[in-house]
Amino acid sequence: MKTTEEESKGDDAECVGRDDGAVGGTMIGPRVDPDILRVGQRYIDGLEAEGGITLLQEEKAMRAFREKGILGLFALFFTRKLRSTLLQWINPRLRENGTPDITLRELNAYIGLEIATSLCPLNRLRDYWSTNELYGHPLFQSTMQRDLFLGIRAAITLHPTDTVPEEVKQRDPLWHCRSILNNILKKCALLAVPNGVSALDESSIRTKARSAARTFIPSKPDKYAVRFYALVDWKTLYVHGLFDNGSGNTTVEGHLERYTAIFPEMRRPIAGRCAEGGLNSKKATALWVAMLARQNQQLPAPSGKRVVVMDSYYTRHGLAKPILEMTTGETRVIGTCRLNYVDSLSRSSVEAAVLALQHAERGSWKLVAAMEAVGDVKAAEKEHKRREKGLKKAQKTPFVPPQQRSANAGYIVFRDKRVVIFYTNDLTATPSINVQDGSSREAQMCCNGMGFIKRWTGTEVFRRSKVCAPAIVCAYNKYMNAVDRFDQLRSTNPTRRREKRLQMSIFTWLLDVAIHNAYAIYQAIIAAANGHAATDNANDHEVEVSAPKSLREAKEEIVNLLVAAQHMHMQSLRHRANHREPIEDIVGSDQSQHMLTRSRGKLLCLLCSIRGGKNRVKYACTRCRRGYHVECFMAIYYKHMMSENAAVMDALSAVILTTSGMPISKTRHRQNTSIIEPCDLELPKLVIREPASGIRKRRRISPAV
Repeated sequence: MKTTEEESKGDDAECVGRDDGAVGGTMIGPRVDPDILRVGQRYIDGLEAEGGITLLQEEKAMRAFREKGILGLFALFFTRKLRSTLLQWINPRLRENGTPDITLRELNAYIGLEIATSLCPLNRLRDYWSTNELYGHPLFQSTMQRDLFLGIRAAITLHPTDTVPEEVKQRDPLWHCRSILNNILKKCALLAVPNGVSALDESSIRTKARSAARTFIPSKPDKYAVRFYALVDWKTLYVHGLFDNGSGNTTVEGHLERYTAIFPEMRRPIAGRCAEGGLNSKKATALWVAMLARQNQQLPAPSGKRVVVMDSYYTRHGLAKPILEMTTGETRVIGTCRLNYVDSLSRSSVEAAVLALQHAERGSWKLVAAMEAVGDVKAAEKEHKRREKGLKKAQKTPFVPPQQRSANAGYIVFRDKRVVIFYTNDLTATPSINVQDGSSREAQMCCNGMGFIKRWTGTEVFRRSKVCAPAIVCAYNKYMNAVDRFDQLRSTNPTRRREKRLQMSIFTWLLDVAIHNAYAIYQAIIAAANGHAATDNANDHEVEVSAPKSLREAKEEIVNLLVAAQHMHMQSLRHRANHREPIEDIVGSDQSQHMLTRSRGKLLCLLCSIRGGKNRVKYACTRCRRGYHVECFMAIYYKHMMSENAAVMDALSAVILTTSGMPISKTRHRQNTSIIEPCDLELPKLVIREPASGIRKRRRISPAV
């Protein structure tokens, strides 16, 4: 057996496996009564039928879906208020980098393009704007400039600027994203709740960042990652509960205090349970109990029972008992269990069963009743010590507390490829004896009947063999993979890159969680609409009945709606910049009779001569037959454009004075033939440069003397 908890977490997959591969094959194990097989099949099918989620804010979700489709459901998690807050945190960073502030429209477009990178992955972000047909993507090029996208990405900030105390920064490795993290996780818990089977397991965020929040587990695919405890519905894969494992966090002692700070309504019931002595508030088990008890607090199960499936890292009798009490007998536990996690009162019986099945046939199993102490154990132990105080050492006996069989709880020691220990408190009845063989009818009925699991045994080539197993084992085999399926679905098209910034890794991970939860709510809405249409045969429902979209199609719709406004804005800018009036509209459009042309000789400027100057120019008006500087010509005939220029207005006042009787300069009266007439004008000749040769001559370097 492996020594560390992390390395032994993969034992379940080796021992129990998953239902994949071919179907059919021979049956291994003793023959079972068909009635018991039917009981087991009804139990497994009943768990699946009760699955799904219930929308706690149904009207809000329906209104969002009617108005904006899947984007409206996505906005339930990344709300407009949250995005506006992000904008206030990002813009100061942009100003520090010399980039202008961005608007909410540009931030929405950035989020859309960030999600789009998961649909068409490339190694480098710059390749999305490449002119190479193999790399470039038109959506990125037509929506946002590359430098603006990279600038926003570099300035992503998930915390208020200069408002986090230094003590918090030193004690909490996730301080830079704690605010948005708690906000999104709270939205996940408030919008929907699972009804039937859910799974509790770890979900990882792979990152290259150097942080105390990152842990190393060599047996995991994501060896270096930030670990989160995830509670996921099996049927819809809706993520209801998420909370980090607190690696490197020393702000408070224990996980429970951080959890109740987000959900204060859980503080009183959990504190009462810890005060009774059944839970330790400083350990992670109290956090798991709070996450599971919150489901029952939000909404009791419609069927009166919920089942949570765990692996050997979580499962123990000391955890299942407070969960059952906190949820008023509603939430049951099924999971594999490590031998060192078996309670002390039942450990000897379980160890004996493990040894007995070491060399047994595959499919053999035993049912061991879970034991619990009765009465005040400390007082009984004190009385036992008092009675044996005067006895010799050889006459003393070890203390055995008064005990009884725990109701509907027991351990199933099952011989698969190796011996695996299962624990459950979802038995149909309390076992009558401490240890029962799997061939007895009572043990089979206590385990909710029997079923089949498929295994590659080595004797079959194209088909797996059917191994007869208790229905509890079959249920674990089928329903344990909820968190694994969520991680697999997320990793198919992940919005992540090889980041060295931890807050960027968490930001893209939160985008994925929001999209998957929005898609789960969308599936629930469509299923409800299709169900109403099938039963009522009506067409006037609030939601249009249609076939559900795939997750990829849902992502595409979210991306298109997020970038639509920015895309239209960029199109309008390009249209304005590329606007050119036709030449036939330009030529002849000016109806003015005054025209400034070049003169063959130098003429005295009219405006300058009025002002007392003798300036001569080579430009003249074809109508006035007088010389003008270009500036003087504009000052006289385009006075409305020069009204804000004080120097020009002073010069024009001289013109006004000449019209009121002031002496004017003398001008010649003979015909001026130096002015070029309009009929003699010619357009300038175009100078066309020859294209430069592609071969550049190297400069000859003379040898040094």
